[in-house]
Amino acid sequence: MAKLSNVKIFLIMLIINITITTLISSLPGSSFFGHSIDNQLRADVPSPSSDYLISGAYIGAHNFLIALGMSIPFIGVFWGLFSLSTTAYAFASLGAIDKIPGVFLVSNEAFLPFFWFEFICYSVMMGESLILSKSILTGEVNRSLLRNYLFIVIGVGITLLISGYVEAGFIDLENALNI
Repeated sequence: MAKLSNVKIFLIMLIINITITTLISSLPGSSFFGHSIDNQLRADVPSPSSDYLISGAYIGAHNFLIALGMSIPFIGVFWGLFSLSTTAYAFASLGAIDKIPGVFLVSNEAFLPFFWFEFICYSVMMGESLILSKSILTGEVNRSLLRNYLFIVIGVGITLLISGYVEAGFIDLENALNI
């Protein structure tokens, strides 16, 4: 088997992640679960209109912690697939409230920049899980690998923080326009 470059691993993970999210969001959702998710989001996520700085940081930090879990050797890919699957089903369930297919909601999100920031970061971190796992199994863990991992974690953290503020801005706009 030919050695896959890191970029190819990340791209393969991106394709797998988008495919799984699309397929699971296409399933029939539960409007009961959708109402539960909606209530929990309203209770837990600070409103951008009341404090934009806190809301953006909260969203960014939340997404970063999820991404960090995705980079754990041996289990990160499974954690990532589980996280994306539950998010996709949440879209299906939120759509069920208004009888809108969840895949339609996910498709609409794909037009927003934070969707791609998050998917790319999650795919990179899941790829890092695979790379670290292979390196541990083959005994090839070295300073260069760990330095690269640290730079990737920092880059993902900064990207998801920016993404959190972009997402908070879109939430604030949505609330201001009552959509």
